[in-house]
Amino acid sequence: MLAVVANVKQYRAVLYQRLAARLAAAGIDLRVAYSESHRTEALKGDSVDLPPPLGLKVPRRYLLSGRLLAQRVPIAAMRRADLIIIVQSNGYLLNYPLLLASRLGLKRVAYWGHGYNHQVAPGDIREGFRRIFLNLSDWWFSYTQRTADYLMSNGVSPERITVMNNAVDTTAFAAQVAAVTAADIAKVRAELSVPDDARIGLFCGSLYGHKQLPFLLDACTRIQAQLADFVLIVAGAGPGAQELREASERLPWLRYVGAQFGHTKAVLFRSAQVFLNPGLVGLGILDSFAAGLPFVTTDLPIHSPEIAYLEPGINGLIAPYAADRWAAAVVELLSDTSRLAAMGQAALRTSRQYTLENMAENVAEGIERCLTLYAGARSADASK
Repeated sequence: MLAVVANVKQYRAVLYQRLAARLAAAGIDLRVAYSESHRTEALKGDSVDLPPPLGLKVPRRYLLSGRLLAQRVPIAAMRRADLIIIVQSNGYLLNYPLLLASRLGLKRVAYWGHGYNHQVAPGDIREGFRRIFLNLSDWWFSYTQRTADYLMSNGVSPERITVMNNAVDTTAFAAQVAAVTAADIAKVRAELSVPDDARIGLFCGSLYGHKQLPFLLDACTRIQAQLADFVLIVAGAGPGAQELREASERLPWLRYVGAQFGHTKAVLFRSAQVFLNPGLVGLGILDSFAAGLPFVTTDLPIHSPEIAYLEPGINGLIAPYAADRWAAAVVELLSDTSRLAAMGQAALRTSRQYTLENMAENVAEGIERCLTLYAGARSADASK
């Protein structure tokens, strides 16, 4: 079988490798066709290559400032595949001939995605266009149950939906965080000039508009005015990096450290008391939970499906999108050590539910169900 994606992110590479091993045990060969990232996406610094034969790097061309993607996947690779998984996107041009081939009974095609774009307004014409194609694939791999509910409300049969429960490698990251020593924390605090008794809020992720960085800085200014020992550490890369560099020069409580991975990233998470993410919520929520950090966001309607993992008041908070009220909620949480600890424990429990191992198993089972179902259908047709 063949999966076609725009690029390979560092956090996805492990999934593809584990999924390939799981499918190989069932006699199913997986290849992932992907391309170089768009220049804007490349700024995030988290794109990687997959080793062949699992990875099949193909030429691509972006059009209309990155809104359209044309990839040249070898016809032979598509012809050999019993199932092709494509990313649900209006702008991925290869999707359209593949969906047509599916409707003509020439190829089995599955969608992988959110169901709808959570960052556009209801009634947006692009969403109307996207809905036209919801039912044209043979199978659906939905990010969360919330996505599956949306698909079913738009006529997709539950028999053709696999809920993946989108995840990152929380097991490995939790182990990295647990291995961090007091000396590691002391070293990082010293390097960043963070006092030993400071309360740390952490943001770690891509730096772009939907992350609401100006709101984060505004709210944290208010937090620091009430908690003099508060420090915000921001780790990440992207178009907003320069804004953070400039802000760190004028805000004595802000530390911007750029993109971080591996042990250094784990030390930052272990050093913090809370994860602060007022803007779009994505898979970063699982890093927060794996480190035992309560996750605090806002009630904006733009969050990705992973917002479903947050249980307000249990493993984190959803506070109003108003800097003063959001800051007040964070101050109240940081000032209540027993509540903070209870939320941290709940966050850890949540991370053990949404793991990469579980996600790979969910996807593998869905692939097997899809292939078995359609193999059975072909056998029934042949016997008539």
